[in-house]
Amino acid sequence: MAEKSAERGRATRQRLFDAAVALIGEVGWGGVTTRMVAERAE
Repeated sequence: MAEKSAERGRATRQRLFDAAVALIGEVGWGGVTTRMVAERAE
């Protein structure tokens, strides 16, 4: 069970990272908010 939880955590972090990278490329570092990242990562 802990392995499944850890894998979900890794997958979530990767989605958040990918969303942040894409948004930084689109709107710049100063234009990215945590809300934007969360919405994009859904």
